[in-house]
Amino acid sequence: MSVFVKKASKFLLAMFFLSAIAGVFVYTLFEPNINLYGFAEFDQRKLIRGDRTITVAGGDGGTVDGGLYGCNGKFCPISCLDEKTVNAFVAVEDKRFYSHHGVDYLRVLSAAKNNFINGRAKEGASTITQQLVKNTHLSNEKTLKRKINEIRIAKEIERRYTKREILESYLNMLYFGNNIYGIGAAAERYFNKEASSLTVSESALLAGIINSPAALNPFVYADKAIARRNSVLGKMYGQKMITEDEYESALREKPVFNRSSGYVDAFLSKTFSEARRFLSADNADLFAGKYFLCTLYDKALTKQCLDIVSKYSVDDGFTEVIVADNETGACIANVTDAKKDFGDILRLPGSAIKPFVCYAPAIEKKLVYPVTPILDEKIDFSGYSPENYDKKYHGWVSVEESLVYSYNIPAVKLLSENGVKYSRGIAEKFGLSFDESDDSLALALGAMAHGVTLSSLAESYMTLARGGNHADLYFVSAIFDENNKCVYRHRGDSYRAVGDDTAFLITDMLTECVNVGTAKRLKNRSQAQIAAKTGTVGTKKGNSDAYCVAYSPKYTVAVRITANDGKLLSNEISGGTVPCSIAAEIFGLFTGNERFSVPASVTSVDISRSQLAEKQRIIPANSSSKAKDVITAYFSRRNMPYAYDLWFDSGLDYFDNFDIIDGFFD
Repeated sequence: MSVFVKKASKFLLAMFFLSAIAGVFVYTLFEPNINLYGFAEFDQRKLIRGDRTITVAGGDGGTVDGGLYGCNGKFCPISCLDEKTVNAFVAVEDKRFYSHHGVDYLRVLSAAKNNFINGRAKEGASTITQQLVKNTHLSNEKTLKRKINEIRIAKEIERRYTKREILESYLNMLYFGNNIYGIGAAAERYFNKEASSLTVSESALLAGIINSPAALNPFVYADKAIARRNSVLGKMYGQKMITEDEYESALREKPVFNRSSGYVDAFLSKTFSEARRFLSADNADLFAGKYFLCTLYDKALTKQCLDIVSKYSVDDGFTEVIVADNETGACIANVTDAKKDFGDILRLPGSAIKPFVCYAPAIEKKLVYPVTPILDEKIDFSGYSPENYDKKYHGWVSVEESLVYSYNIPAVKLLSENGVKYSRGIAEKFGLSFDESDDSLALALGAMAHGVTLSSLAESYMTLARGGNHADLYFVSAIFDENNKCVYRHRGDSYRAVGDDTAFLITDMLTECVNVGTAKRLKNRSQAQIAAKTGTVGTKKGNSDAYCVAYSPKYTVAVRITANDGKLLSNEISGGTVPCSIAAEIFGLFTGNERFSVPASVTSVDISRSQLAEKQRIIPANSSSKAKDVITAYFSRRNMPYAYDLWFDSGLDYFDNFDIIDGFFD
């Protein structure tokens, strides 16, 4: 018996020591007063207080509309809020907020049990204090170390601040979707009122959407947002935060959303995204740093562009417009009528990509002139048979005509002659990006794995306007910190993408696209000379995207209409219709009569009209040629017609094994 007692005593003693060691380890791990190497520490600067803002200055020195971070800067002291507004967030996010010290251990155990039953991490257990820490100090990575950091800092915050102070910081840093941070800005943007005037129903709706701002966006998914509001109201009633009468009244209240402010501020969205990238910072760091962002934003132009976009609003789709200053490369206006922030999304470009993957490479490679004849015919590239939009074949057409009228077959022939790899290399110099799988001839019509952003497309056409000299399209020109120290400045670097001869010849053809081609709605809409290209992506059932990108020597205007998720635009919405009309009205706002100048690398030559029309030969006209038999055409001095040129008089080097359905047209 004594042997058994001795063994039991030793076991209990061992367990005691092991428990003590484990306790010390856990205490050390989670005690914020004990500094641990490699673990994050509390930074008071990162708590979002009333004096933490970020200012965006426009080109005129004034602040961008909505001027402070995310159209915010509306710090809302908790003393100004109705208690029921505060309680709505406590009810749904942390019902034991006033009783715990940063960590709700009961909630942790409950979540662990439920996750075990469900077999996956379905339920979280973060308190409001932990959420404040996560959004101001840490990343969103789901690791044990991040959780330990979160708990340590949460406990530190609870020791330093009162519950009211924690709630004040929390409510002023919450993300409510649509680039809205803080309850003050949320009340203004969603309900056009001060946060102090929020009703119980409105408070519950705002508290409900923070869990999934995109999926519960009130401007897009009002029914879902209201259903979530009802759930929050149920929690408030269950926790005795509101009476039964208040609960029933709030359920009946129909939210009145501020539709006039329902559009995403695309310019600010991209400005903050760019600033985060330049500073390697997250939203909290931007806010805490009190940065001053300099841009060339044009407030008056932005308002005019938004009015034009609203005028041409389309069913089942949203429009985005980018206006760039060609000399500086700066975006001066970026508007959208989208109801949620899509960011700089990738979309298939359709024929808007043709100048960069088909025509510029062919001219740069000295394969063609603008007057070179190409046979528009039924053709098969090892199983790939592209069709023109009008389902017709047009016989011999010039390179210029094929671009002006956006014929597909000549574009594919050009890409085939260039070689896809070479063409992609040229297009990349314009600022476009490709996936490795973008290696088929269907690339001529905009078929890509991922697509392009509207910003990169605007940047590419801006390169043509700059004579082939590429510069990045940018939003932020400089960033100053709270001590007025410049921590970033746009350097304005540039490089030559193609020769100025190639850029001019493409531009000259695209001016004809405005005069007689797919972009003719732009004709005579500006005193300045305009070049443009349209693009459409879709099928007979409807279109998914429609583009018009137009440029003068001074400005580039990129317009894209995109179908809402799961829907299609009418086939009547193509690049040459509504997007072209929008671009035309925007160019009508500009003064000036700038013309594209002919560079020294380009010259004009008189060629024989009859030889070109009858025999597809490019032969310089002689002194005895009659005026009606002479065509004056531009040529690069690097590539001149000496006797005659007959393109495609022998077999083509086709690519093999293309399994692409041509659903991309213009």
